[in-house]
Amino acid sequence: MDLCPQANCSMMLLGGGNSGREIAENFQIEMRKCLSAYLKDLHIALLRENDTVLDLQSYCVRVADFNTNISENLYLLPGIIDVLNYH
Repeated sequence: MDLCPQANCSMMLLGGGNSGREIAENFQIEMRKCLSAYLKDLHIALLRENDTVLDLQSYCVRVADFNTNISENLYLLPGIIDVLNYH
């Protein structure tokens, strides 16, 4: 779980540089595979006071799919890119 305010850990694990940043941004914006998407969905479920159980794994990515230098058993819940500009 990447709790870094700028998602630096996510970007580095996903390949580093601009490539890692683009991959991490794609998870956040298009795929909703990031910490903020999980927390927003959890908040909505709690407000509805239902028994919805969120599958945390569905918000995670296998890092080796994007960075072959990383072990295949490492999964990441990506952080938020540029948290100051995120709405």
